[in-house]
Amino acid sequence: MNPFLRYFFGGLLLLAAACDGQSEALPTQMSLDAISTNSAATTAAEAVVAANAAATSVALVALNQPTALPPTWTASAPPTEPPTQVVVPSTTPVPSDSGTIYYIFNGDSIALLTADGLHEELILVGGAPADLTLSPDGQFLAYVADGANGTREVYITTLDGSVVQAVSCAGLAKVRLPAWSVDSSRLAFAGSESVNGALGIYTTGIAGSRQCPTGNGQRLLSATAITTLSSLTWSGDGKYVLFSSDSIYGVDVGTGTLFPPLTRPYGFGPDFNVVRRPDNNNVYYLKTDQDDQTGAKVGVLSQFDPATIGDSFPLQELPGTRLAANWMRFSRDGRYLVASSNSGSVSVQDMRQGTASTVALGSQFPPQAVPSPDGELVAYLNAGSDDSSVAQIWLVGRDGKDAKQLTSHNEGTISDLNWGGNTG
Repeated sequence: MNPFLRYFFGGLLLLAAACDGQSEALPTQMSLDAISTNSAATTAAEAVVAANAAATSVALVALNQPTALPPTWTASAPPTEPPTQVVVPSTTPVPSDSGTIYYIFNGDSIALLTADGLHEELILVGGAPADLTLSPDGQFLAYVADGANGTREVYITTLDGSVVQAVSCAGLAKVRLPAWSVDSSRLAFAGSESVNGALGIYTTGIAGSRQCPTGNGQRLLSATAITTLSSLTWSGDGKYVLFSSDSIYGVDVGTGTLFPPLTRPYGFGPDFNVVRRPDNNNVYYLKTDQDDQTGAKVGVLSQFDPATIGDSFPLQELPGTRLAANWMRFSRDGRYLVASSNSGSVSVQDMRQGTASTVALGSQFPPQAVPSPDGELVAYLNAGSDDSSVAQIWLVGRDGKDAKQLTSHNEGTISDLNWGGNTG
């Protein structure tokens, strides 16, 4: 039996067991208190956290096994529009060293899929995970999940799901968008005491999380009057946490100062999807604009240098390519920018050459495209070649060739694609 199907039907058995009053535990938690300077000293219950650029690491120690909610399996709704392009799956093999894709399945599980399509499994089940994100050093996944007494907290897990640790203890009803610092030692996130309340911007360390908040330095950087935000990131130098909510905003990590809006929208829609470019300190985002000929909304790729944050606002914005995009991600080295739109297109821009090409069209689901670590491949969502009602993960070369369907799920939803590995 396909490994993923084995886990899938296992999830159904968990659900049946829950109906009988039984529960299934998440994998063992881990301790991030003990700092070790020997990065090679790992065991089956240990992993390494890069605490700083000096290669300090954190030993993971097995703890108790908390109870988790059972999974729920719900088929995704069929798309409302027919496909505009028929894609024939490629038979070209994907290199075996192309890494691993991580994603949230069905809103209640975290899954991994090797990029060659040969192995797929659920690594964590339950807790309603959201906002999954891979650390820059490729060692951990961070996500938001259920905490105690109806709260939501930030967790991290090893890449196989064998050990899990809560790294926040804010006790909030709403927690969103954990974002890794460049050195993978800290996370920033947004949270509110009520589901619809104003959000605060928080930071928390990885080491010492068992003694949260004193051990890992969890702190509220700044309260805001904002109730929704669409993205959150760090500046490359670690001085600022930046987020989007109509405009782009910034918080000084050292002082907690919340600055006035750093950008000024054009008037056709918000500035959104703020991301850090890995190979420099500049911050990139999309500005909503309107095409003069068609009237369609487009995103203008824009950037600013956080070093210019000072007494004059808004900052000088540097607009660039006009993209039909709602989502974008950089390759690990910052050379390639992958952008996708909710209407189903995926494009790749070479940031060094200044060229761009469309690699997929007509996806029946928002593609949520992400590049492989080396930027040579792109993973995205589209309907399966034999079933238009269920989203599947596809791969395509950055040249738009050799599209390949990787998954063949019978039901369920896919979101929060991340791609890790040693390439690039």
